[in-house]
Amino acid sequence: MAPLHVCLLGASGRTGVHVISQALDKGYKVKAVVRNPDKIKDYKHENLEIASANIFDAESLAKVFEGVDAVISTLGFGIPMTPDKHHLKTCKAIVDAMNKANVKRLVLMLSWFTSKESRKYGKRIDFFTHYIGLPIYNHGLNDMNNAEEYLKTSEAAKGIEYTIVSPADLLEGPKTHQELIVDTENHLIETASHFIRRSDVAGFIIKIIDENIYVRQNATIAVQ
Repeated sequence: MAPLHVCLLGASGRTGVHVISQALDKGYKVKAVVRNPDKIKDYKHENLEIASANIFDAESLAKVFEGVDAVISTLGFGIPMTPDKHHLKTCKAIVDAMNKANVKRLVLMLSWFTSKESRKYGKRIDFFTHYIGLPIYNHGLNDMNNAEEYLKTSEAAKGIEYTIVSPADLLEGPKTHQELIVDTENHLIETASHFIRRSDVAGFIIKIIDENIYVRQNATIAVQ
């Protein structure tokens, strides 16, 4: 059987590079999409193709999605100081491009706290997080929530077999191989750590593709 062929957006990011290495270790073919191919020019592998595309343009993305089995997005946009729609815009472009290229499987990385309900002051949201931490990320979280709602409710995304992966605060470090806690109902996990390694998130993304699980669901993840 031919190896799975995935297209990765955000490939040069701090989570994306872990997805590249773990996908290649699994025997996948990886098309790594970056704005500047020089950022990952040191990655050499016979199953790795480096491509560039405009992540806000469906026509540009459709060209790099041609022939792949799944699309993975680990795109991030920093901390916006004003309301923006980067996540929503890229989500719409990804969905349109997948429809054009006849690709159905999508894994999209977002975050804890995208729903406004999950940001309420309470057991797991302490004073500092509620009044200082979350307001800093408020615009970005709202944008992520809009992207999630688009996948769930839009006519264009009806044929997309998406999984939204929502990790807590991301840390560097090698993969821990800890069993992850997964919650498909909430946008935070009250009994878990607020921190998770990017390498563990990458491993979970590969598991989702491998086992075709959490289809059309949000998978909020954490470690104990």
